[in-house]
Amino acid sequence: LGVKYILPLAFPFIIGLILALLAKPGTVFFSKRWHLPGAAASAVSVSLVILLFLTLVVALGAYALKQAASVAASVPDLQQTLGETVGQARAFVTDVLNDAPQSLQPLLYKVAESTLQSGQSLVDSAVQRIPAILAELVSRISQGTLTLGTGVLAGVMLSSRLPALRKKLWGV
Repeated sequence: LGVKYILPLAFPFIIGLILALLAKPGTVFFSKRWHLPGAAASAVSVSLVILLFLTLVVALGAYALKQAASVAASVPDLQQTLGETVGQARAFVTDVLNDAPQSLQPLLYKVAESTLQSGQSLVDSAVQRIPAILAELVSRISQGTLTLGTGVLAGVMLSSRLPALRKKLWGV
């Protein structure tokens, strides 16, 4: 229960701490080699970590978008193939039901028809939900942008103060 309320508040700072830890070697390098002040070295180092992360996100996003477009293009074919499969199943069931006793055939035909009809409805429903799922994914990505921005700011602020924080928190 506490995680439900505390995690949304603490998550940007967790991101910031992770960014600061990832940027620490760069901060040390820029402050010792290029003689930059701690804040400037931290800003450059965190910026490079973010640039590397964003490059990775853009590459993965482009790949995911390509795959999503491929899935979206194959949806009509998928729907047609599934419709044909349902038709073949209907023909098979009809052949099997023709061998059933005459007194049971009307009842068995009704049961089989309702089952096959609900299967076709399930396929149609699944195909119609794909755009809604993609829209939900896009909205969640945009909601995470504010959290990521706060995490970046926290990373820049924590990066220059990481040695002092480490001594206070972990005694190292």
